[in-house]
Amino acid sequence: MSYSVNFYLDNAISKKNLEAVHNSGDNEAKRKILKEFDSQSLQIFVYLRYAGKTIKAYTERRCTQKQWDSKKQRVNPRFYKSGSIQLNNYLEGLSNIICKTYEENLKKKIPTTKEQIKIIIYHANEKDAIGTNLPTFEEAYKEFINVSRMNKQNSTLTIYRTTLKHLQNFSKNRSIPLLYDRIDIKFEDSLREYLITEQEMTNNTIAKYLKTLKTFLNYCTERGYNHRLDYKKFDSNEREREVYALSLEELMNIFKHDFNSKRLDRVRDVFCFACFTGLRFSDVSGLRRENIIRGESLHFTVRKTKEITILPLNPFAQKILAKYKDEKLPLPVISSQKTNSYLKEIGRILEIIEPVRILMYRGQERIEYYVPKHEILTFHIARKTFITNSLILGMHEREVKEFSGHKKEENFRKYVKYADNYKKKVMNHVWSEGHILKAQQK
Repeated sequence: MSYSVNFYLDNAISKKNLEAVHNSGDNEAKRKILKEFDSQSLQIFVYLRYAGKTIKAYTERRCTQKQWDSKKQRVNPRFYKSGSIQLNNYLEGLSNIICKTYEENLKKKIPTTKEQIKIIIYHANEKDAIGTNLPTFEEAYKEFINVSRMNKQNSTLTIYRTTLKHLQNFSKNRSIPLLYDRIDIKFEDSLREYLITEQEMTNNTIAKYLKTLKTFLNYCTERGYNHRLDYKKFDSNEREREVYALSLEELMNIFKHDFNSKRLDRVRDVFCFACFTGLRFSDVSGLRRENIIRGESLHFTVRKTKEITILPLNPFAQKILAKYKDEKLPLPVISSQKTNSYLKEIGRILEIIEPVRILMYRGQERIEYYVPKHEILTFHIARKTFITNSLILGMHEREVKEFSGHKKEENFRKYVKYADNYKKKVMNHVWSEGHILKAQQK
């Protein structure tokens, strides 16, 4: 009796659909489908077909459609850079065992079942998991960082390296080895407890490191290093953070102040430019003359999202650019560390002392205290200042989102809430009895 064992990617884009989109002339559809083809990790399934029956089972291996050779039903070493030989050997061995099992069942005149195929895959995975060809957890993590250098910002790479350092310290402190098959819910509980008690981290900081760990384990799962998926349940959600922004009055005081120091004057200009445009530090520092179109708008690629953006410049932003028109770069940007240090100095000079609340959670402990606003004055506040003041001044939410590039509604709503609270505060002040009494006395 004839039979066949084949491997296919689940939910792969058909050749017919690829050709249809390619010939349609729809560039957006092309971009979307090519992105899926190149980067979406798909499950590899094995199919056993015999006597009009089909048994389908997941091999616990994944790859992208670009990495898959559909004719050979194996990964292509040209695109599956790390571990292609091991994965193809695994698929070949799995095929041989399934064929042998089917033929033995045929002789015994018993049907081959899906449960039998699952057991075969389970034993194959157990054997493969302890093979000497797989990189260790730490070897894979260093590989992960090296690969990430191609498309991640330095700040992200720093978080990746710091996460590995914390994991190594945790492993040593708690005597828990860093092994793929040990990364389960108990591992998360122990790691979280260690970071709270030993490192005194807040919940949001811990969430940031857990999110990085999940990103790394996704990387390992896609390459066949890891087969345990408990990590997908790890809680890496951050609590909503406080929104800190300059009021319009505070911003204009900074913008108009005559500083005696050249370094403070230049840092002020770069910061205010971001307050008037909503740009991140990475985008401001990356601006070049060719990004400026007739002095009226910016045409650039956002570093974080890789999206091409055209941003109109308001008169305040244009005035700052005009100030440096004779210099090589559009703006005199220095390092983010020095920028943040000088911004706090600017805040102290201008007496930006409105108390702001710092709220954090460490486990179940609530930590709350107040500091003068100049102590939390960093470049990141520029973007928040642009968003909140644009809303307060009456710009429609849709336009603000287009300028800021926010995709997730929940991330944007906190700015709307902040702006609404500010409007309420102004309303209560203007229409207070004391304020009306003063107005009547004039």
